[in-house]
Amino acid sequence: MEHTLGEKNLEKWAVSSQFIGDEKIYQVYRKINVHEVDHTSNREWANGIFKSEQEALAAADKLNGVLENKIEVNEGQNNLESKARYAGKKEAYRAKLSTEIADKMKERATVWQTPREVPAHMPVNPTSTHYFQKHNAMILLQRQYELKTPDPRWVRLSQLKGLDAMVKKGERSTALETTDKNGVKGFSNYINLSQCHPVREKSFGSIEIYDLKEDAKAEMMLKHNTLTLDKVLSSSDAFFEIADKAYVAAGLILKEQQALRDSMQSRLDAIKAADLTKKPTTAMGVFLQECKKNMEANPEKKNYVIEAAKAMLLNDNKKYSKAKIKEMITKYAPEAIHDNPAKGKKYSEFILDVIQKDVKFQKAYKKIEEAKGATR
Repeated sequence: MEHTLGEKNLEKWAVSSQFIGDEKIYQVYRKINVHEVDHTSNREWANGIFKSEQEALAAADKLNGVLENKIEVNEGQNNLESKARYAGKKEAYRAKLSTEIADKMKERATVWQTPREVPAHMPVNPTSTHYFQKHNAMILLQRQYELKTPDPRWVRLSQLKGLDAMVKKGERSTALETTDKNGVKGFSNYINLSQCHPVREKSFGSIEIYDLKEDAKAEMMLKHNTLTLDKVLSSSDAFFEIADKAYVAAGLILKEQQALRDSMQSRLDAIKAADLTKKPTTAMGVFLQECKKNMEANPEKKNYVIEAAKAMLLNDNKKYSKAKIKEMITKYAPEAIHDNPAKGKKYSEFILDVIQKDVKFQKAYKKIEEAKGATR
């Protein structure tokens, strides 16, 4: 039988041997049906009989090379065709969605243009617990706004059966660009659970507790959405690119804010850990102790840094300069983490300015200074 290269036959060529009289010969074959057991009637034979195993193996390797190249060419062609089809669908999808967004923006009917009575909730797939990202998150935030629902749960239509849920009559799904685990790009239709009713009573449950961090990202994303009507009309990619940038910016800003909160907490912990039973030997130790004393003496008041600075100015054992006190405030006061020297905003200067305007304190400070001068 002459060998052929069927595109779907992925069985590799191999070598078999048999004796004809006293002579051992070799042939090259492969299975016709890869799913059946190997037997004579299920073999396809390559032309030629070989007297040595090495010659037969070389012929099999050559045929397998042709087979693999054929498969690779076919797969490459299929990938190109698939990518071309996706590119066409993507272009049409983005053009249609951009037109819809532009129409809503003209009416000021988008979630980022209008004030809302309730905060935004980041869209999530409750089955995978995956929060949607970038432009897909923005699209679903807009749909939640249009649906007037606080429910951020979105599932693929194929996932409804597992939730014992059915789509309500007249409701429509929302298409999103997706990428599967193998990196293949395509589209999937999602439905919000507020658009569904349970097959059984309470089959898909109620809304779980919202993730405050993700919701904060959603709000920040909307706040930093710089899309304008001119931009969305000029390019069908504008909405997607700007939404992606807003999502990334929101993440970075929230990360910076969390770092500031962590830094503030670290400074508060240092003040609370100050040992009041020991006499401090450094300006830092004095500052932390004074902060703790005033924090504990007046827990309802937030002026412990002001009182600590005053105590250091009136310190009998050592005269601390205003410059040194400003340094201590900048390094160790929790509120000073918000300093922005570029904008002329420094907490230490604010504290000393408050002290400077405290007439009662200034009189006491002046008397101490005069007393110290008289003893010199």
